[in-house]
Parts: sequence; C-alpha cells; structure tokens
Amino acid sequence: MYIHMYQLLVLLSLILEKESILEYFYLISYSMEYQLVPNEYGTNKHPLFFLGVKNENQMKKKNHVEHTYVEPLNEEMQDGQDESSAIFHEQLKNRIQKAVQIEDLKRYFGDTKAVDGLTLSIYESQILCLLGHNGAGKTTAISLLTGLIKKDYGQIKYYGISTDEDLDGIRSFLGICPQKDVLYNKMTVVEHLTYYGRIKGLDGQTLENQIEEVIEKCALASEKTKQASQLSGGNKRKLCLAMALIGGSKVIFLDEPTSGMDPVTRRKIWNILLQMKNEGKCLILTTHHLDEAEVLSERIAIMAKGKLLTVGSVDFVKKNFGIGYHLNIYNLKNSLEIWEDKVEKIKSLIMNQIKDARLEPQTANLCVSFSVPFDSKSSLLNIFEILENDQSIQINLLMNTLEEAFINIGMDEEAFLKKAQMNGSIQINNQFEQEVNLNDEFAKIIPPNCLKNDPVYSFALQFKACFLRKLFGMKGKRLAVQLFFSSIFCVLGPLLGSLTKSTVKPIDDEDDLKSYYLREYIISFSIYLCAFIELVMAMSISSTSIGSVPVQERQQKQKYALNVMGCRIEPYWIANFAFDSGVATILFLIYSLTTLALQVEQLNYFVVYALFFFCFLTYVALSYLLSWLFTEFLSSLKYMMLLMIFIFYMPGMICFFLVKQTIFKWTLCFLLPSVSLLSGLTAVLDLNYNPSIIEVPSFFIEYPWVFVCILIFQTLLYLALAILIDHRQLLSVNQQPIIVESKDGDVIQEAKRVQNESCQDRVIARRISKVYANGFQALKGTSFGVESGQIFGLLGPNGAGKSTTFNMITCRLKPTTGEIKLMGQLIEKGKGELFQNVGICPQFDSLFELVTVKQHLIIWAYLKGLNGTDAIQSVEYFMKVMQLDAYENVHSDKLSGGNKRKLCVALALMGGTNMQFFDEPSSGVDPIARRFLWNAIQNGVKLRNGAVILTTHTMDEAENLCSKIAIQINGQFSCLGTPQHLKQKFGDGYRVSLELEENFQSQQLISLIKQEYPMCDILEENNYKVVVQLQKQGFSFFKAFSFFLEVIQNQHKYIKDFQLNQATLESVFMYFAGQQEQIEQDELKKKKCVIACCGNDEDD
Repeated sequence: MYIHMYQLLVLLSLILEKESILEYFYLISYSMEYQLVPNEYGTNKHPLFFLGVKNENQMKKKNHVEHTYVEPLNEEMQDGQDESSAIFHEQLKNRIQKAVQIEDLKRYFGDTKAVDGLTLSIYESQILCLLGHNGAGKTTAISLLTGLIKKDYGQIKYYGISTDEDLDGIRSFLGICPQKDVLYNKMTVVEHLTYYGRIKGLDGQTLENQIEEVIEKCALASEKTKQASQLSGGNKRKLCLAMALIGGSKVIFLDEPTSGMDPVTRRKIWNILLQMKNEGKCLILTTHHLDEAEVLSERIAIMAKGKLLTVGSVDFVKKNFGIGYHLNIYNLKNSLEIWEDKVEKIKSLIMNQIKDARLEPQTANLCVSFSVPFDSKSSLLNIFEILENDQSIQINLLMNTLEEAFINIGMDEEAFLKKAQMNGSIQINNQFEQEVNLNDEFAKIIPPNCLKNDPVYSFALQFKACFLRKLFGMKGKRLAVQLFFSSIFCVLGPLLGSLTKSTVKPIDDEDDLKSYYLREYIISFSIYLCAFIELVMAMSISSTSIGSVPVQERQQKQKYALNVMGCRIEPYWIANFAFDSGVATILFLIYSLTTLALQVEQLNYFVVYALFFFCFLTYVALSYLLSWLFTEFLSSLKYMMLLMIFIFYMPGMICFFLVKQTIFKWTLCFLLPSVSLLSGLTAVLDLNYNPSIIEVPSFFIEYPWVFVCILIFQTLLYLALAILIDHRQLLSVNQQPIIVESKDGDVIQEAKRVQNESCQDRVIARRISKVYANGFQALKGTSFGVESGQIFGLLGPNGAGKSTTFNMITCRLKPTTGEIKLMGQLIEKGKGELFQNVGICPQFDSLFELVTVKQHLIIWAYLKGLNGTDAIQSVEYFMKVMQLDAYENVHSDKLSGGNKRKLCVALALMGGTNMQFFDEPSSGVDPIARRFLWNAIQNGVKLRNGAVILTTHTMDEAENLCSKIAIQINGQFSCLGTPQHLKQKFGDGYRVSLELEENFQSQQLISLIKQEYPMCDILEENNYKVVVQLQKQGFSFFKAFSFFLEVIQNQHKYIKDFQLNQATLESVFMYFAGQQEQIEQDELKKKKCVIACCGNDEDD
C-alpha cells in the first residue's frame, strides 16, 4: 500500500491529458475501492476516510473476553516501564527507547483466539526473537504488527504513533525480510534497491547514497551488477536484508533469515544483523534455529495458544523452563559388547547418585546422555571423579539449550497456562515439572508390522497410485478450465456444419440428379471440413494442457522423486494415458451430443465417431512425445499448441490437398494424426456422397476404417516412443577429471575398505568424480560406504559437492568416472526393482500442489506395494509420527514449509525401505517436530537395519543422528569418522561458558582463571558472559569442574552458572569450511530446448 499515492498521481496525470469525465469517474472509483475493499493482505479504511474519519478500534462486547490472570494495561504507566502480558516476565533492567508498543492486541478467527490479549514492549538496539509452535499465534501477531491483517482490539504503536492514526507513515520506516526470497530474476541488485527505495519515497542523490550504503553494509559490492537469478542462496538473503534496510528502516521484521544456509553463510548473515542492531535498529526475528536465537537475541518472547507465555533473556528462559544439564558420556575405544555392558554400569552409577536424573531418548551413536536437574550439580563431582578413571570414555556437561527449554514448554503448554491461573500470580517455578515427556510420546507411536517387510512391486498398485495422483490433482475448477476452451471448438464443429447445411439453397429442378448430388457433396465436404478444423483445434488445446503436465512434473522434480522411489516408467505413462483419455472422452461426448442434438446427418456415422475418438487419443499420446522437447512448464504451454497447429496440422492439410502422389499421402497419414483424420473423413465423403454421376475425383482411398486403424497405430507408437525416451540412460561430459587423493588417514582407510570387492555395504561409492558441461569439476574421486544400520552424514559448505554426490547416488546425474552400487547392484536409470527399496527426501519439496497430506501418503503406500489394511495402518502411523494429523485434508500447497518437509520425510520412509536418502530433511521444521522426525528416521533404520545418507546444515542434527560423518570440501572428503572421533581429532580443547553475576566485572574472573590455566584463551567477554578455551593437553574434566564449581562459583561467587564441554562438531566444521574455495560462476547455463535423447533431468 506504499504505492497507492503514486498510482493515484499516475492516473490523475492521464485524466488531465485526456480531459475525460469518464476517466475521472474511474479514478475516483478505483481509489475508493482500493482504500475500502478488504483483501487477503492489508487493512481497509473507513468509508469517510477522505474526511479524516478512522475505523473504530473496538470489538463487539459479546466477543470481548477479559484476561483472567494478567492485569490490564494502565495507560498512565511511565514510558520507561517494561510492561507485558507475559505470564513469566523478566523485567528489562536498562532504560532503552521503545520502538514498538503492543497493548492488549486481539485477533479472533471465528471461535479461535489466534492472538488473545498480547501486550509487549520492543526496544531499539535489540533483537527480539518471537517463538511459538504451530498454532501459537506467532504468524498472526507478525501479520497484525505489519498491517497485513486487521486487528479486532488493542493498540499497536511505533515510536508513539498508532497504526490507527498513520499506518502509511509508519510503513515508511518498516522493513520486512520474508522467509522466501521475494526477488525479480531479471533485475540486478542495484535495480531491486532502486525500486524499493522509490517505493519508500527516496529519489535522486539521496537514493543513490542509500543504495551504496546498504550494499556496503550487506557485503554485496561485488554482486551489485548481477541479476537475482545469478546470486547464490546466501547472497539472495543478503539482498532481501538490503531491501528491508533501504529507506532508513528503523523497525525490521526477519522471518527465518538463514533458513537452508550452511553454518558459514549463516554467520555472515548474523554479523549483518548484529551490525544493524548496533546501529540502533529494532529487529524482530522468527526462526526455527534456536541456536541462532541464543546468539542474536537479547530477549525471547514465546507465545502459546494466542497468549504471551514468557518474555525475558535467553538465560532467563533456559534457567526457568529448562530441566537442568545434559551429561553426555561417549565411547572412545570399547567394542560394542563391552560398551553395552559399561552403559548399564554408568546408568546405575548416575541414577544412584542423582535420583532425579533422566535418561535421554535421542543421543548420538555410541553415546549415553542424561538430564540432570539444576540443583544436583554438586552431586556430579563424585560421578566425574569415578568416570574419569576410565580412559576409554569421554565426558561432556552442557547446560540445557534454548531449544530444550522451548521443547519443554511446547510439549505441555496447557500445563504452564493452568499453573499460572491456579497460582493467580506470575511466580516462576524453577523446577517446573514437564507433564508430557518426549520418551512417552515416542513410545505411544508403534510402527505397523508391514514396515518390517521388503516393499513389493505391483503393476496394478503402481498404476492405481499414478492414476490417483492425476485424479486427486485434477480438482473440479482445474478440470473445468482445461475443458472449457476445447469444448467450445467441440460444439462449434457440428454447429458450423448445421449452419452450412441450412444456408445452402435447395435445387429447384428436382429432376437434375447431377446438380442434386453435387450440392450434397459440397454441403458434406463443407461440414466435414468445418468439423475437422474445429475439432483439431480442440484436440490441440486439450493436448497442450495434457502434455504440459509431465513437463511440470519434471521441472518440479516430482517425476524424479517418483522414479527414485521405485515408480516404474510403464505404469506412470499408462496411468497418465488412462486418465487423460477420460478427459478426451468427455470432449468427444460433448461433440457427439452436439452432433445428435443438431441432427447433422453427415457426421452421424459410426466410422466418423470412431475417427474423431481415436484422433483425440492420438493427440493425447502425441502430447507426451512432444513434452520431451521442453524443460519448462510455461514454455510448453506457449509453444506446444503452436507445434500442434503449424507442424502437425496446417502443413499436413495443405500438402494433402495439393500433392497428388499416393505414396506421399500414405507417409503423411502415418506421421501426422491430422492427415489420418482428414483422409478418413474424405474417405467417408467419397464413399457416401460422391457417386460417379457428379464426376468428382476421389481424394484418396474409400476405406475409412483403414484410417481408424492407422490412428490406433499412431496412438500406440507415440505412447511407446514417450516411454522409450524415458528409458534413456544418463549422459555425462566426456572429459577426463582430476582425481585428488586425500591426505587424511581415515578417508584413505575408508577408500581402501570400499575398494575391496568383498565389501557388503548397502551403499558403495568408488572413486566417483563429476565434471559438468561448463568444465567445473564438482567431485574429485570420492569413495565411501554406508553399512546396514548406519546413518551416514554428508556435511559441507555450499559448493563443496554435497548436492552433486546426492544427485549421483539418486540417479539424477551420471558420474564422470567411478561407480555407485546399491545393494551390490550398479545404479542405472529406470532400474525400478533396485529403487523399489529406496526412499528419498530431496532438498526441494517434490509434492503435488492440489493433493492432500493423506492422499500423498496413500499414493506412496500403493507405490511401495502396500494395500488394504497395511496401507491404512502405514498412513495413520506416519501422520502420527510426523504430527500431521491436523493437516490430513490440507492441500500440500497450503502447508507451511516445515509441514511440507515433514510430509516429504514421511513419503521417504513409507513402505519400510532399507535405503533412505535425506537432503536437509528438517529445514524449516520447528524443534519439537524435528525431534519426532529424528525418531522416525531412527525407527526406520531399526525396523529394516537400513542404511541412510543424510545431508544437513544443522550440526546438532548430524551429531544426534549420524553414526559416521564425512565433511566434504572442494569436491573431496577432508575427514571421516564418528562425531566423537572428529571432535577429539580436530577439536580445539574444552570450552567453559560462564554466566556472570549481576554488576560484576569480568577482569577479576579472568585473572583467577589465568592463574589456574595459564595457556587458556578468552574467546568471548562481555558484561554477561565469558567463554574460555582450555587446552586438551593434560586436561582433567574432574579437576576443571571442581575448580569452576567450588572455587569460582561457590567460594568467590563470581558466576551464576557454567557449562564445560568439548569442542562441538560445529567448530570442527567451521575449521574445514574455512578451506573451501570461493568459486564464482558469472555465466549461467543457457536455457534451451534439449533433444529427446538427452532429456530434462540431467546435464544440459
């Protein structure tokens, strides 16, 4: 709505030029409608807005519900007071300028209280992270704050200005960075910023100066002349941030600003956000990466069921909603049997020493983890003294993360809300007991027995699955649109024939037989020609719509996902043909009923009906063949009909009438369905309306059923060719790659292991390399194997070669050299029996837009050979395990990004496959759903002793799920091993994070630590926190813990709390990521029509 004044001025200038009263009326009408009529986004104004009248900010009394446990706002409160409606609220200590003041904000959707009495203050020079699970009201709250939807009650003020008074003025200093990149592919960085700067009212030198300033701030100087389509994912997010900053934005909303980024790029974005905060801007952040919230946010606000549950610092939330500490014990040297025995002894020791300790359900491989309450920290001393005597294990102690606290809240939000109501106060219970436990929730979900069996191929079930995919996706409106234009021509054919017949005058002399038959011949010829022209147009339109669907499915990688999960090529195309033949039959029935209704006797022959019906089917099959000429859905819609008309219709018709050679006509008949149809119609004409008395030569032969047979032959031929092309093998560039040998001993040992022909790993890659058509080498001779029961984590920064590796394993790309085996068989495109046992969750959401969650699961159950009770039980299980029950009837295009990912993971696990490949499966998934997702993947491995390859940018996910990890840098593995092995081998010692007491200077603390550990490094120091790194050499966990607990915390009381842990996997990743070469590709691959032998899913 920033641009409505600009639009108004443009229209006014047009009116003044043309001096049109009518246009003046249109201007007034447009302006009134734009301001008054509410739409999906934005808020409407009062009908008398031009007189300064504003909408009343009040709900009807019957809908107004007062808070039961939070005092209403006192409007006379001092501006410096930090007020909120939070049940658990940490008062802000420092007086800072308020940027946003929300007062008793409410928004109801029917009986649902989406936002219920939200009161909150947000400040300059701070980042507030607004968190909440699905349905908590977070998205609605953000939409209310930005004016995207209208509030029912309450006040929103920006720097003291209410949105009711001057929303347009407020929007001039608001910035929004949405979750998805909202960019114009053909516009450069500078053009984007110019466009949005002018929307904000900037122009001339001021605009140019701001563009340069924002480009410099967001580190886009080297990218400013590039189009958006040429930018990397990280630089696209930087451009979105720059667009939010342009125009002097003071309040900026950031929705998942680093979603899908690797840790290196995420940190670059973090630095930009921290710089923006230091410049005095107010940032409101939403994210599912709670480690991001910990690093960036001064304050956390968590919503639950429309209410504000808590507001406070990260430490405040962790201390009061967390459940204590994580004690992790890792196996370093023990065999599996010895380790299992040792785990039982460790459990006994810890449970005896700490009665309230709890075993954690989800831990890294060869690790046992316990949750320890805050007040039991001193009891750990004895445990550490005993455990440290065993040199075959490793100890870590971590304070609960913000994610743990968030999960604790989310698992039982109702309990927190009820407790606050019962207490009648806002006192915090430091040991708030979680009534709903993740362990218990996981235990309730029991997988069906059918998932323990191998998936079975059934042509009938796969045909049914592919047919249902078309049926579910073809809703009433879409089918009506597809049929509408084609049906017009189907009606026009008989209608024009009837009009032709009625307009030709009868012959006066009835005895003149030659004239009579000649008249009948001309009328019949005209009727057949009209019907032929109109129906071929109808066939061209409908077949274009039909043929563009396979192009769309290839472009959106839906076809790729189906193939890799075992969908055979034959049932896919035959099911498509069966469904699309039904659409063609509807058009044929429209034509037939029109012919019968208009009583056009020339068209009322059985052979004529047969000719038109089989020609419809031939055009359906032809559209499948032509679909291989296109790589983009929109291009196929534009140009396929042109091909139908100007290649397969008009030239053939012209040649048919002009060329006399019989052999040439026969050739055209077998090549072009339009010529076969025309030949059949002229055969009917010659047979029935061309007696020898009129002396008109025949067009061709007088056997119309021959051409019906030719049309049937063409249908089968085109369909067979489309299937044959789909069976083509992948192509790769004929260029010798450079094979680089790794220097890491673990990587070398792994390569030797898989080179041995006796290796029985489920997945084996031997010295695979990949060179693209532009000469870029993505892989340089990688070797690895994934054993049964193993989850293999493939990590690396953007551009390291992860996606290329993943695509080659899933048969989307062909290796330039090397080989890949699944279950001992070389992978090969179209090898359905091999991929029947494979599940894949690609990085993109390969879902069908108009198909619901439940329908997706049903389709995939049939693809994997499940039927009847087995299919029903599997669908119900995956909806529960992925927390999709509430969305079972929601179309996939209406799902949030996180729910789409959960559905993709469920599809990959469907059928109990024993090999699964996950590419960033938890991207955009909230923390609780992520834990359920992890549980589902781990259960899938246990059920079938499966092998899993997983790529992720979340190091916590890799550490918790993966039993073996490889970090890929510049196309080769830099290291390989278990998470603990990598941390021990490449980690940089131990880190101690210390939370300072209030008003305490850190210098005394640092001096005391330096006396005990002279070689330590200070990694972070501020008024609230100090992070110290201790050297590995000579380190004793027991002695370090004893020093920080008894000396630093208990004796000197310098700190509130601390955690002591080994270097994280993320620090190891960052060490290797620094070696990643920054490779820029200034030239995009040119989009072009590829020939059928190459296809759409491989190298251009």
